[in-house]
Amino acid sequence: PNHPDRTVNKYTDLAFMELDTNKSGDIQMEEFVRSEYANLFVAMQDAESGPMSRGSIVSEASKRSRQSYTLDIEKEEADHDQFLQQFLSGEPPHTPAHLHSPKHEEGEMIWHNKSEAKHVFLTTVAMDRPTAGKPRFLGVLETERRYTQLTTVFDRWDNTLEGDGIIEHEELARVLQRFFQWSGEETEWRLKAFLAENPLDTKDQDASSAIKLDWPQFVAMVTNLTTQCSAREFDLVCKFLLEAIGDVSAEVESQRRERLVDKLFDFWDFEGTGAIEFSNVVLVFQQYHSMAADNPSVQWVKVQIDKADQNRDGKIQRDEFPTLMKDLLQDLSPHSFDFVYYRLCRAVEHVQFTREAS
Repeated sequence: PNHPDRTVNKYTDLAFMELDTNKSGDIQMEEFVRSEYANLFVAMQDAESGPMSRGSIVSEASKRSRQSYTLDIEKEEADHDQFLQQFLSGEPPHTPAHLHSPKHEEGEMIWHNKSEAKHVFLTTVAMDRPTAGKPRFLGVLETERRYTQLTTVFDRWDNTLEGDGIIEHEELARVLQRFFQWSGEETEWRLKAFLAENPLDTKDQDASSAIKLDWPQFVAMVTNLTTQCSAREFDLVCKFLLEAIGDVSAEVESQRRERLVDKLFDFWDFEGTGAIEFSNVVLVFQQYHSMAADNPSVQWVKVQIDKADQNRDGKIQRDEFPTLMKDLLQDLSPHSFDFVYYRLCRAVEHVQFTREAS
């Protein structure tokens, strides 16, 4: 690896020269056993068997080194797969010594921190089993610090779906499901158990026992669950709750965009045939870009269609449409996506009006 320009033959020559210390043209067994190359062999010939020729040395060494390398690679891949399975299944990962790296150590640290954050919820009140204990005394500064963090958590949690100042049942369930890696069914019965053992102010709760949390109720719930937490434990809970909220928000946004793109296809499919004609794609793209004084050529539009047209029929089918939109809509913030989507709808509307008028 340190000398990639060397060929196998050059390595062979170097090895033979190092082993043939008496320059006899043959490698004696004694010379070989004392060298570093002996570890390439599983079984050695007896010293009485005489000298080993250059051909036998190269052949056997090549064979054993290939087998040894293959076994090492297979073991490393197996150990790595086992590590990933443990990490994903929630078991504490035990990294083999030869796999230790900053990346694996960071993965183990994250796993232990997440486990500690989950433990805070699962061992305090009704999320699993109540445990007796005195609430930790918090000073004014620590109370205010936690209050500030909860404000951030509540705002982001609330904005995953509605953003109406209330954490709806679905928002609560999806984030906790991601946080604890529960199944959907387990999440529901745990929430029902929590509500039964920790009744909230029910004036805003509906008859279906679905939990809805406003800001005071949210503060009361989290404070109750973290009453025995140290500052570090509380920070871990907030950190990984925000991470779970971010994952759920990304899923919700992705699903929202998929629905909007699907509606745009129906709007763009003027003939209602389930496919958008090449000419209609050209007209809409030209109209869209003309709004920004950047009118594309027909050739540019054809390139975009060729990227998406998997069956090569010169039309864009429904399942090909997201690929056509990818260059325009990917990597956009929600506000930018909505703005570009609005302009596309206006362009489609303009082309449709022009077609009908003519």
